[in-house]
Amino acid sequence: MIFGKKVRFFGLERIDDKTEFVLVFHPTAMRMGLAIDIFARKGVKPRITKRLQNEFDYQIEDCPVVKFFLEMYPDFEYIASGDLCHIPPFNFGILDTLFRLIKNNRCAWIYAE
Repeated sequence: MIFGKKVRFFGLERIDDKTEFVLVFHPTAMRMGLAIDIFARKGVKPRITKRLQNEFDYQIEDCPVVKFFLEMYPDFEYIASGDLCHIPPFNFGILDTLFRLIKNNRCAWIYAE
């Protein structure tokens, strides 16, 4: 469970010293969709980091997932958040951005609950 209890992460073995970006997928606060938190290793690819901040307009720094991840990985910084709770064309745009990030960079994705 995320809200009120310690966050559990699955897939942490995907993160290594060469990982540039991490996508953390988890249930939304209302448990009605899938949220995504984006992290970048500090100082890595600032142009991409800035573009992601512009494309994902949510900044939810008080999210328990964000807090726990940054405690575990202090060499990463929080970039932005998003979710897949929109109409399909909007969700496809989000997925396209995430797929390009994964394809073109050293990116790991994990799940939290």
